Amino acid sequence: MAGQDLHKLAMKAHAKGDLATAQRLYEKLIRQAPGDFNALHMLGFIRAGQKRFKEAENLIAKALLYGRSAEALSNHGNILSELGRHEEAIRQLTQATLINPQSPQNQFNLGNALVNAGDLVAATKAFGAAISLQPEFVDALQNYADVLRELGRASEALPLLKRAAAARPDDAELQIALGSVLQETGEIEESKLALAMALRHDPLAVGAYYHLALAGKVGAQDRLLARMEALGSARGSLPGKSRAMLDFALAKAYDDVGRFEDAFAHLSEGNRLVRDEVPYDEAQERHRFERLRNAFTAELFQGSETSGCLSETPVFIVGFPRSGTTLTEQILASHPAVYGGGEKAILANLASSSIVRLERAGTTVLTFPESIAGLPKERFRLAGEQYAKELREGAPAALRITDKLPANFMFIGFNRMILPRARIIHVRRNPMDTCLSCYFQRFRKENIPYAYELGQLGRYYRMYLDLMKH
Repeated sequence: MAGQDLHKLAMKAHAKGDLATAQRLYEKLIRQAPGDFNALHMLGFIRAGQKRFKEAENLIAKALLYGRSAEALSNHGNILSELGRHEEAIRQLTQATLINPQSPQNQFNLGNALVNAGDLVAATKAFGAAISLQPEFVDALQNYADVLRELGRASEALPLLKRAAAARPDDAELQIALGSVLQETGEIEESKLALAMALRHDPLAVGAYYHLALAGKVGAQDRLLARMEALGSARGSLPGKSRAMLDFALAKAYDDVGRFEDAFAHLSEGNRLVRDEVPYDEAQERHRFERLRNAFTAELFQGSETSGCLSETPVFIVGFPRSGTTLTEQILASHPAVYGGGEKAILANLASSSIVRLERAGTTVLTFPESIAGLPKERFRLAGEQYAKELREGAPAALRITDKLPANFMFIGFNRMILPRARIIHVRRNPMDTCLSCYFQRFRKENIPYAYELGQLGRYYRMYLDLMKH
């Protein structure tokens, strides 16, 4: 059979969802013509759908040796992102947007890759471009909103989620996302309506119960508690993540009604389930703290007052999670000259960027934090200016802008080198209250992996405290 006919048959089978036939035909085409761009690309696409990402990457990379299309570049970028090769992924996806700038899907894919790489500010621009090309692109609206929430800009995320939920009203997960953002912005009654809508469409939507439990004090005769208990009796049919979320919800409810032993039993079980799913290497974290203490010595800071960028705009609010950083930012942002910038990952991104790498003949010699002692002062100025530039994007005219990412306590030494005049506010709360508040929390992202086991949580708190004393 001629190659052209095989192509038609393969594409027809692929379009019908008959992937086994499509795969067999693509493989036959590649045997006949090893450089067949379309067959290599589409077989790679199938492999990606099968989660066989290494094979998929090899196939599409080979395809791109023989041809080029925005679709192939975009698919290649998505696969590279899955493999954790973020810089390559962003490069390929950027090329795809340049070849076909009118494709909302390409912009959406680029936004997702930038999120995976930790560049949330750039991701907002990509998602915004996707939405401008396709205003009711629900997944882009949702992902854009998610990034804005991570940046501490919940009020900007809210209208995006409202649009997404209106376009897809029967999507329980969207309603839960909307309800949780409405909680963040203080619109509790409207939040309850969105969460109730989620339960109408999916009575097993555990996330809705969780956020309803957080919305206010639960009473002993509250129908919400009875419904959660009924769901708990059938917990064996729920997936692990939902069982954990239900345990956190029941713990909150039982704590409200004074059933403290029941509350703690559910809290322990919920945390155990999350601990089994979220990886955490305590030895690696301990080593990370040691490296920071060793790198940032008293001698290093001698004369640093005039190095770096001399901007006084940034105000860093640091501390342990659940210590009161959000409240502190709200108090400061009530002043007309202060803009609440939310949680920024700019310092962490700068610390892992090329600006703080020491290289010799193109080979990386030292990275953060060991590279700091050998960096020329010019690098500190450049890093500080880059931070100030990114911070200013949210509020060009503000006299002071806060950055309330609690984990920036890890970067205080770096902070002093690149922004010596920036203010740093360290928020402290009673250690037991802080840690117990963390233990009660099912964090939305997996960026606080030490919080799900009491011993690990307590030891991490001590490492944090020791670093702050240092």
